[in-house]
Amino acid sequence: MSAAELATTGIRAEEPAELSGSTPRRVVYRPPGWLLPVGCAALVVSAAALFWANRHFRIFNGMDALVYRRGTEDLWHGRSLYELKHGFLPFTYPPVAAVCFTPMRLLSPYLAAQALSAASLCCLLLIVWIGLGMLGVAKGRGRAGLAACVTAAAMWLEPTMNNFQFGQINMVLLLLVIGDMATSDRRWYKGLGVGLATGVKLVPGLFIVYFLATRRWRAAAVATGAFAVSIAVGFVATPHDSIEYWSSIGASADRIGEATQLWYVANQSVHGLLLRTVGATHGADRLWLVSAVVVAASAVWLAARAHALENELLATVLVCLGGALVSPVSWTHHWVFAILLVLVLADAVRRWSSPLRRSARAWYTCLAVLVPFVFLAWPAPSGRLGGPAPQGLVFLAPNLNSPLPGKAPELHWTWSQHLIGEAYTIVGLLFLIVCAVLLRRTGGAVAPADRKARRSQRAPASGWRWRGRRTP
Repeated sequence: MSAAELATTGIRAEEPAELSGSTPRRVVYRPPGWLLPVGCAALVVSAAALFWANRHFRIFNGMDALVYRRGTEDLWHGRSLYELKHGFLPFTYPPVAAVCFTPMRLLSPYLAAQALSAASLCCLLLIVWIGLGMLGVAKGRGRAGLAACVTAAAMWLEPTMNNFQFGQINMVLLLLVIGDMATSDRRWYKGLGVGLATGVKLVPGLFIVYFLATRRWRAAAVATGAFAVSIAVGFVATPHDSIEYWSSIGASADRIGEATQLWYVANQSVHGLLLRTVGATHGADRLWLVSAVVVAASAVWLAARAHALENELLATVLVCLGGALVSPVSWTHHWVFAILLVLVLADAVRRWSSPLRRSARAWYTCLAVLVPFVFLAWPAPSGRLGGPAPQGLVFLAPNLNSPLPGKAPELHWTWSQHLIGEAYTIVGLLFLIVCAVLLRRTGGAVAPADRKARRSQRAPASGWRWRGRRTP
């Protein structure tokens, strides 16, 4: 690669390779140091604005944090975790989760919810920091400032805001997963974060399949072992609840939807889409099972292709997306990986300059604009909150929380309301389709810019093919 090409791609020849994910990645961008004070200021302003929004709209209720705290109280007092309590949502996590939530007993319900929201904000900042590193952004003050700027904006994505609102743990789980993905394959503990996250919430278990698909046997074994240990801890802590969970509750989506119907707009998964379009029939369930297998297999296969192209962050996003789409219940706050999707798209648009890749760049530019638009916490009418409040695009469609909801409004949408109300699922499926088109060859358009020199060295003298055309 010539000096001119190095300059245009942002790669500095004298910089050493960094380990990001499982393979060495060159530093492709070094942000200026002055971004640090700018990022800190942006983070403070954004947090203050979010605090004002909470004071004005009363959107933070911490009800999921209360469920976690009540679960650990039940555990320590010998009560059943899965017996429904009046006035509380059901505890739907494996028994080991109640063990992990034990520190919340030391705080009042209010402080426990606030502490979990504050922890989610810290996790979000670390997630963005790690994600930028996986894209080749150099360590230092500039990267810290850029991470702070991105975090300040990400706080206003609906999935992120809902995690603050409900006191959810999804940010903690995502940090465990992305920290694992950013760990070198040479580390013996690769897979530990995935195993622990799977022990608390089963959906990250799809990453174990991804490890197997990429032939990282040790990482898959470590993740499986950590998951097995978490199950054993649950059995030691509460044998009866563990038997009840793993024999029936863990495989039942109905319990999750006991307080809210599964066709509620907040369930942004293929299952939720089918329930809102076909209805709650046995045919919908069978169609969902087939769709889940196809989507999960496609997501893992595409992630394996991205891993082969040394783009581990894209692979991480694809597996997260596959898990959200195939899960029977994926509430909007489960889509916290949306900020990583935005980073992947922004990075892809920045990297491509070849005329042969203009179509790919156009696709990703459209997605890079569409994704933040879809996931932003747009004002939407809410009967629960007493007026318009920052809720998100999907909640603009008639739903249970609308001021005048009627009976099961989601089951009577028009086609235009479906486009709005299914926005997360539609964007997720569209992203999988675009990646399938662009990743169908090893030299696909999502390859990082710093692979150009190595690819040209491996290519035959007569050139390599890209969509039927040849390059010299």
